[in-house]
Amino acid sequence: MEPTDAAEVVYLILEDDLDESAARKVFAALLAGRDDDPETIAREEELLQVAGRDELKPIVEKTLDRHSKNVHRYKSGKKSLIGFFIGEVRSAFDEEGAPDPKLIREMIEDRLD
Repeated sequence: MEPTDAAEVVYLILEDDLDESAARKVFAALLAGRDDDPETIAREEELLQVAGRDELKPIVEKTLDRHSKNVHRYKSGKKSLIGFFIGEVRSAFDEEGAPDPKLIREMIEDRLD
């Protein structure tokens, strides 16, 4: 594995293209001697996250607008509803392209808190 490969994995994480779990799998492939670049590995293994912040924002907004009663309940203290909102946003994507739940959580909390 070349230092530029490690840098590319970090870049993919910072760009929200890979989550931590996917990055570990890419590193494992590189350390095992796979000769492809990290993005190619991630794409072929279907590890790339399809949606980043820009793509997620309208879906988060639409989800929260559709579930205004639950938004009110969340703001009234029922913080466990965060899981419901995360699931609703993730359901807008197929399994392989589902965005990172941590990113969704962060975006929902930023919007509601």
